[in-house]
Amino acid sequence: MIQKLAKREKIFSTESDYNERVESMAMAKGVTPTAIREEIAKHDAAEQIRTDILETKVRKWLTEQVKVVDETSGEAAESESAD
Repeated sequence: MIQKLAKREKIFSTESDYNERVESMAMAKGVTPTAIREEIAKHDAAEQIRTDILETKVRKWLTEQVKVVDETSGEAAESESAD
């Protein structure tokens, strides 16, 4: 279902997204991006990481589409910003 929604809404996991994820993983583990890429290759995990990125982007898109409705009036509630 997530794949279909991503396709319909033109949400993609890009090479830039993948590289950013690798960088983030490397920083979190205190190793080089090259070491992370080697581990990814060793475990044949690149496709799973790309899928995770896509799912994250779709979930973010979904939360941006949510409209809160006041159950008593049936009208959309005003969102409050935390400025």
